[in-house]
Amino acid sequence: MLIPILLCLASLGAEPVKLRYPEKHSLLVVFDAKGDLVPVRNAQDWAKRRSHILNSMQEVMGPLPTKKVPLDVKVLEETAKEKYTLKKITYASEEGDRVPAYLLIPHKIVGKAPAMLCLHQTTSIGKGEPAGLGGLPNLHYAHELALRGYIALAPLAITSMILRKVNMPVVLSRAFGITSVPLIFCVPWNPLIKRR
Repeated sequence: MLIPILLCLASLGAEPVKLRYPEKHSLLVVFDAKGDLVPVRNAQDWAKRRSHILNSMQEVMGPLPTKKVPLDVKVLEETAKEKYTLKKITYASEEGDRVPAYLLIPHKIVGKAPAMLCLHQTTSIGKGEPAGLGGLPNLHYAHELALRGYIALAPLAITSMILRKVNMPVVLSRAFGITSVPLIFCVPWNPLIKRR
């Protein structure tokens, strides 16, 4: 248990991003050389803005992985629905770790098709909710997208697994006085968590 906590703490010490955008949802503005916010007008502006977004994301989540592993998709179950096929799959996310997910593939796909990553809220049904297998009907959006011709991937979020096993914020708060921790860092190194 100590290793995941230490890894979480190490990730919190990342160097902060210097640029702070006042409107986080306003992606089509960028700081110019003078430090003024200006609209993104070309590919060079977008490349600069994208690097700011990536740096901010890594400030919160930690650095992106540098070593890629083969996807190694394994189909565990396959169910034919009226307009799509629902596949229960796992795929490799890093060496020694697999992510369980539902993949919804419309029946009438020819060539390329639009696709959507469908993340779930923190709930015990997890990836099953966007896939339409239970939970709140208004959150069955992977199912709804598949009905409209989109390929939809609904992976299990790591935080939903850990919240059922360990209340990590309470553990860290009691141990180190930390009140806010990016939980995503605490899970991949914890061999005690049983994945579905």
